[in-house]
Amino acid sequence: MIEVILFDFNGVLTTSPFAHMAALGTDAGVDGQVVLDLMLGPYDEDTDHAWHRFERGEITESRYRIYAEILAELTHTRW
Repeated sequence: MIEVILFDFNGVLTTSPFAHMAALGTDAGVDGQVVLDLMLGPYDEDTDHAWHRFERGEITESRYRIYAEILAELTHTRW
């Protein structure tokens, strides 16, 4: 009997969100890498960054959205 099925959604079942997020920053006049650093943290390391905690189910979406609010304040753009 199957008890659990896990899906790796972003970048596996869909296209990667990274290019889109970086482009949003560029469109807002912010270096796309700044957006990625704030919203996603270092991708090549499993750090305690909020994105990694969100992916692991350790924080809620509403808690992760705080980073979008910080980004909005820094860029004067609604995310």
